[in-house]
Amino acid sequence: MIERDDSPASRLLSYLAADPDAKRELELMVDQMADRKASTIARQREPATFGRLLELYKSLVEARQSFTPGQLVQWKPGLKNRRVPLYGQPVVVVEALAEPVLTDADSGSQYYREPLDIALGIVDQGDDFDVFHFDSRRFEAVKEPGEA
Repeated sequence: MIERDDSPASRLLSYLAADPDAKRELELMVDQMADRKASTIARQREPATFGRLLELYKSLVEARQSFTPGQLVQWKPGLKNRRVPLYGQPVVVVEALAEPVLTDADSGSQYYREPLDIALGIVDQGDDFDVFHFDSRRFEAVKEPGEA
């Protein structure tokens, strides 16, 4: 007895074989996706992108600021890599760690071996105070109103 393959891929191939218009439409969608990817890669090679890339790199690796508990900080422009806090949202330094904790994320993750060296307090949507650890190189002191 021959077993029938009822997998989603098999059903899709059967549908496309039976409907030439659907097959052409799928081919068009795949081509459009490939064009978008090629366009994205081309934009990443533009000279303006090189300048922006080097600007963000310098902002990340510049001399590490020393933050103190109770100080308000925020993301540096272009260096936000977490959902919270939002850009422009001040958070308070809870602790500056003497030795950073290295994340144990998978080596394919942007968080792999990220040096978490600062604990920051955030007021969440429920008006509760939460503490998260971050890489302090991504933060800058909040300027007081009237401060240059």
